[in-house]
Amino acid sequence: MHSNVVVYPWSLLCWWWCLGFVFLYPSRPMVQAAFDYCAASKDLCQPPGARHVVCNGRNFGPVCQEPKLIKMNERYRKQILEFHNKLRNNIACGYFRRYAEASSMEQLDWDPKLARMAEYNARTCTFAHDECRNTRKYRRVGQNLAINWFYGVNMTASQAIDKFQYHWYQEHSQGKQKLVDRYTLPSMQAGIGHFTQMIHADAHRIGCAMVRFAGVMKGRAVTQYYLVCNYSEGNVYERPVYRKGKRCSKCKYGCSTGTFKCLCRKQH
Repeated sequence: MHSNVVVYPWSLLCWWWCLGFVFLYPSRPMVQAAFDYCAASKDLCQPPGARHVVCNGRNFGPVCQEPKLIKMNERYRKQILEFHNKLRNNIACGYFRRYAEASSMEQLDWDPKLARMAEYNARTCTFAHDECRNTRKYRRVGQNLAINWFYGVNMTASQAIDKFQYHWYQEHSQGKQKLVDRYTLPSMQAGIGHFTQMIHADAHRIGCAMVRFAGVMKGRAVTQYYLVCNYSEGNVYERPVYRKGKRCSKCKYGCSTGTFKCLCRKQH
């Protein structure tokens, strides 16, 4: 099997894997929006004039060839949540040499609304961030993207998800604590935006969508997967990704008693 994933952390050039992330500026105060997300773009989105992803509609984009929406069933949701929460827990515990313990790191749960917004992007089959994906509840939604292509032996959706998440995670080796204490231009230039989105302390919900479709690469017929993940809180310029300190010391209810013992316990 031959497999490539195209990547552009800093430019529009694509190499082996293609990954994308967004960062945000501090938002304006929350405004009650109508249920029509497209019509409510002016209230939900920044900068003014940004177009909400719902305006794309639910049809597949014109570049999609033989598209298939991968249903995010329980298996895939669990796969995404376990990878993210294990990483977040290891960061919060202080298990990474380059990074300090986190005083308050939330556990990620699945969010159907964020997944629905991700689906509008995924259905375009075009590797590009949408201008706006905010919901009425979450006004600074972050986003990670990844796309690959392969031919020969088949790649399953589960294998693609693992590869995408692993490549996002691998960015940790390019960063250091200073770059997550305050997310600024050097943080972006370091190429760690997918990693910082995965470990953003204030993100507590995630929703993803993925499409499989046919394409042509270097004159060869290939198959592609395109994954879009939305997070309830994104990388915000000049704000910390997480605050360092003794694990769980700033958690409202202390440490979790479940699998991820360095993440904050949820109120029941």
